[in-house]
Amino acid sequence: MSCSGKQTSIWKICLTARMLQLLYGIRKYEITRFNKAFEALSGRTEKDVLGKSLQLLFPPDSREDSMEHIRETFAGEQLDDVEINILHIDGSVKIIQWNSANIMSLEGNMPISTIAEGHDITIRKRAEIEIRKT
Repeated sequence: MSCSGKQTSIWKICLTARMLQLLYGIRKYEITRFNKAFEALSGRTEKDVLGKSLQLLFPPDSREDSMEHIRETFAGEQLDDVEINILHIDGSVKIIQWNSANIMSLEGNMPISTIAEGHDITIRKRAEIEIRKT
């Protein structure tokens, strides 16, 4: 199934206006949209990731946990303030505070894509670790 014209328009507004810092869509766990903010965060371009598995975004040591969160969204759960690690192409890891919501079929009974919005909280999390050390 495909998004309605209205849903497609919402995507364009979000991507163009940068209303969401990080945004991607999924269908069968494949990347279908990837905005400039996510490109900067991951070091990957939309052209390089479209149609590829979401797994490439996650570090190997947290990949399965991250994919489990993704599967939960397709089962109908909404993610609110979940921390997920994103693997930058240079090997560094960013910590994202993540929220998501499903885009439903026109009938409203089946998720066809997921919008995820997040904020990079890497600096804050590292500062918290440093404070605890002192």
